[in-house]
Amino acid sequence: MKVTHSPNSISTCIGRVGALAVAVGIGAGWAATPWVASATPSSSASTDASSTDARPGPCSTCKSPDLSVSTNGVTRVQRGSAYATSSGTGSVAIANGAGSTAVASGDYDKARVKGVDSTATVTAGTHDTATVTGNNSLAVADAGSYNTATVTGDNSTAVAGAIVHLYPVGGSHNTATVKGDNSNAVATDGSYNTATVTGDSSAAYAGSIGLDAAGGSYNTASVTGDNSSALAKNGNYNNASVLGDGSLATAGFGNYNNAAVVGDGSQAGAGQGSNDTAIAIGDGLNAFATWGDNITIDVVAP
Repeated sequence: MKVTHSPNSISTCIGRVGALAVAVGIGAGWAATPWVASATPSSSASTDASSTDARPGPCSTCKSPDLSVSTNGVTRVQRGSAYATSSGTGSVAIANGAGSTAVASGDYDKARVKGVDSTATVTAGTHDTATVTGNNSLAVADAGSYNTATVTGDNSTAVAGAIVHLYPVGGSHNTATVKGDNSNAVATDGSYNTATVTGDSSAAYAGSIGLDAAGGSYNTASVTGDNSSALAKNGNYNNASVLGDGSLATAGFGNYNNAAVVGDGSQAGAGQGSNDTAIAIGDGLNAFATWGDNITIDVVAP
């Protein structure tokens, strides 16, 4: 049975995406490096599976009071305050949790949420996937194809491709992954960008950090740690990685730049040129290879 949703339910979904996305940004502390630009970062008819599913055995969603399932443009299940909508061949949207929203608007797009007040949205592309496992989190795979955004944690955001007003320029084959709380991963403004965070209160940006300048492709930013940041942006084939807490690595404003930190409270910056490399190994260190080409700076704690 096909279900028609009211315009109010769509507005609620869009509003939730906007509210959660405001949390994405670059903190004031990151702007201490002069050449690092800062950025600010429901239906008229339904089918209740609990009344029709008489099969024996366990079922992870059968007892959920808030569950919405939509596939191929048709609402299959609607219970409670969860909301799911889909359109396109092979599209799947599943929202499991109070106040959760899943939107899949494209051929073979997938949006899945398991958590409270979380949103997964996939629009303006095909073969995109957005997945959230956690509360008050957001995953967006938009404005391109074969983008993947995944969040496992609370109060976190993953954007692969684009999100209106914040990261308006998309791309394809981008991947953004967060495993942690209060963290952000953004792969945008280009193609084949990868942003990965494993930790709490950390951020990774690959491609661009929003409206600061042109992005790029084949950039990789990764963080393993808490309160750390990695930015690979404004160019192509840049790599920034952090292994530690309270650290920052930035590679960009050029091509083939590499910045790496292993340690706590350290910084590494490579860019404003091409083929630059900056490595900081240890705590409380600074390594900068900037404003030129083929510069290599290695700083290692004694």
